[in-house]
Amino acid sequence: MSRILERLVIRGESADQIITEETAATIHADEDPNFIHHKEYTKMVQGVQFKGFTPKDGVMNFSVPSVGTPGTYYDVRVQLMNYDTFKDYFELNRTQRARKILNGDVRVFCPCLSFLYWGYQYINSRKQTSIRNEPRYPDVRNPKLLGSVCKHLSAVLRVLPFYASDLAKELPEKPSEKAIKNTGVAAGKSPKLPNG
Repeated sequence: MSRILERLVIRGESADQIITEETAATIHADEDPNFIHHKEYTKMVQGVQFKGFTPKDGVMNFSVPSVGTPGTYYDVRVQLMNYDTFKDYFELNRTQRARKILNGDVRVFCPCLSFLYWGYQYINSRKQTSIRNEPRYPDVRNPKLLGSVCKHLSAVLRVLPFYASDLAKELPEKPSEKAIKNTGVAAGKSPKLPNG
């Protein structure tokens, strides 16, 4: 059980009382390699493919093959919570901004049965790191709330830093006329980041 989930479930603290800062690395670190043989199954996932980026929501879309059903792919999504903060921070080049965004907080989703029904979506909902909310406690399949993500998300989170160049291509090189008008940002200048 992750440290945040422990505070939410065991101590009874509300999500509003806890500042949840969960990056791809911290979510990945909360995996339980022994729960439902997660470590062995994750190694079997091959061929993560980047399918595109949705700037409106700050979501990177991936296609991940099923291990057990050849020809089946899951549309895995990782929402980059720092996208709006850093996309227009022009004091950094596009690659540097992409790395900042990828190292920031994320929310995740996978439509596979494991994520949906073995408690991972519930666990991430409680930690406020799920793109879709799941209020139902997994009292049958995962009552101890072990692990954090399915093997498909695990595979994506493991390789996420390697997609910095793909994300960088999606970032603007210079401020748009709209950004200059709306924020008063002069060409080549960046908006101030919150709290430094």
